[in-house]
This record gives sequence, C-alpha cells and structure tokens, in this order.
Amino acid sequence: MRFPLLVALSGIALFGSAVKASEFDFGIGLGPQYSGLGVSSKYFVSGSSAVGLSAGCVHLASFDSDHCGVGISYERTDLFSTNSKQHSLGLYLGIIDSQMLLRDGYYERDDVYGGGVFYTYYFQELTKPGFHAGVDIMGSNKNSGSDASVDVHFGYRF
Repeated sequence: MRFPLLVALSGIALFGSAVKASEFDFGIGLGPQYSGLGVSSKYFVSGSSAVGLSAGCVHLASFDSDHCGVGISYERTDLFSTNSKQHSLGLYLGIIDSQMLLRDGYYERDDVYGGGVFYTYYFQELTKPGFHAGVDIMGSNKNSGSDASVDVHFGYRF
C-alpha cells in the first residue's frame, strides 16, 4: 500500500512544479481535503476556486498496516457571495475510511472510497497561507451497506 502513496505524493510534487508558485499551494491536515491524515496541493483555477490533489492515511495503528490512498477535491468561495474569500463549499472523491473483511478465515482491513461535500472556513483567504477548519458529509458503500458520516476537518496551507 505504500507504493500508491509514493506515486500520489510524486504526482502532487509534479503537479506543483508545472504551475507558477502563485497558482499552487501545499498543505497538511486531517479530513477529506487531505485523504485522512495527509498532505494536499491545490491549483487555483481562479481567485475563488481551486482543484486539489491529496494523499493520506485513514487508519494508523501499530497492530495493522497503514491504509493510505488518494483523493481529488474542488471548492469555490463565490457561492455565498462574490466578496467572500473565506467561506468555501466543495466536493471530494477519494479514500474516506477502512473496513474489516473476513477472507478465507482471516480478517483483513480494506480501503473504502467514497465522496461527499464539505464547508471550509479559511482564517485568511482560500488563496493565502493559514489555518482553516470546517465540516464535511461523506458517504460510501461498504460491504455492510451504505454508510454516511459527518466530521470536522482542519489543516494549514503554506
């Protein structure tokens, strides 16, 4: 599982080197914008919207392997008001959880991919470095059926 994470991180690094510094940023945090606990890079499509690539881990434990994956997000700040640069609404698709499955008499943890919507408050602005926090509603199809969750997320953008 470490190979896909390495590929994703390499893609994020290449994604950032292909654009001007003012159009790109890097962040660390916890939540869907970071594919769990992880990193992300954003490309600013305009002053009010951004596309993000992320790589992170949703399940970290000493007794089990790390479950890491990737995600993509899109967010806009002009949905509330054309003057708002601190409030954003977004969409996310990617890894959101892990689940235990019984296979051949052994339990294995499997990655769960899904998607959802999120609201984020940027303490500065979407395009400026600083802290942000918000709430997300994510959904997925696990083997036990559909699953939805409401969580908080936070991070720092450089």
